[in-house]
Amino acid sequence: KASADHAALEALLRQAIATDLSARDAATAGGSTRLLAVRFPGLARVSRAVLRYHLPEEFGDVSPAEIAAFGPILTRYYEFLDETIGELMPAFGADGAPPHVMVVSAYGIAPPSGWERFVAPVLASPRGTAPAPSGTWSEGRDGLLLVHGPGVLPGVRLEDAGLLDVLPTALYVLGSPVGDDLPGHLLRRIFEQEYLETHPVQIVRGFGSSQEPL
Repeated sequence: KASADHAALEALLRQAIATDLSARDAATAGGSTRLLAVRFPGLARVSRAVLRYHLPEEFGDVSPAEIAAFGPILTRYYEFLDETIGELMPAFGADGAPPHVMVVSAYGIAPPSGWERFVAPVLASPRGTAPAPSGTWSEGRDGLLLVHGPGVLPGVRLEDAGLLDVLPTALYVLGSPVGDDLPGHLLRRIFEQEYLETHPVQIVRGFGSSQEPL
């Protein structure tokens, strides 16, 4: 019989999946669109709850039965989101053109520090109402940015890209002007030279002035 914490984990998973499916359905309700921005909040909740089973060696108190039962959850949730984004593809782009897709995660997740593990039982929800968190963003790795679409070079690593670079790059692939005062940079290095030549950047004067050129 599942423990109260495991039952709470199952409830959290069901809620996270339902929330992300609802976000998918709401995004496609309006039909085809030139720009589609969707936020999937379920992964953050799930990763905090199941990190101990995904990285049992970091915790030391995870049983083999728990690893077998819950270890694959995080990987499978990523697969679920990958499939969900694939289901959105027909709503991307315009006039049947292949879309550009940008997947953005603001931060990573990591096992909590010793201090956080010490205070977690004090701050935790009553047993059975929510899984005890086993992941934290305060010690997590940097986030990630994945870009796919026409003219994008495969295999380019964006080691120094930041969140502020997303907007000017998105404006560029949309064919829209990029303001010279945006606090970010167009990620030119991810595009093929031919694409850059056939899709010249349109720079427009903004309300301020940029610190560095786009």
